[in-house]
Amino acid sequence: MSTRAIKRTQCAYCREEGSCRVDPREMPCGHVSCLPCLAADFSRTKIVTCPLCKLDSLSFILLSLHQ
Repeated sequence: MSTRAIKRTQCAYCREEGSCRVDPREMPCGHVSCLPCLAADFSRTKIVTCPLCKLDSLSFILLSLHQ
């Protein structure tokens, strides 16, 4: 995850404008999610998959290792 300031405010999951102002989380692909949506996805699937670009956290790790 990046330590730079997250400027985008629309959650990739619920697409609610402004939902990521309180507790935004940047996914490995760079899209942003509000923590409640991210936690709900993880508790359901045990892997984080971006709903916009479909990159999952495991794929991101594997792609990073091969670069």
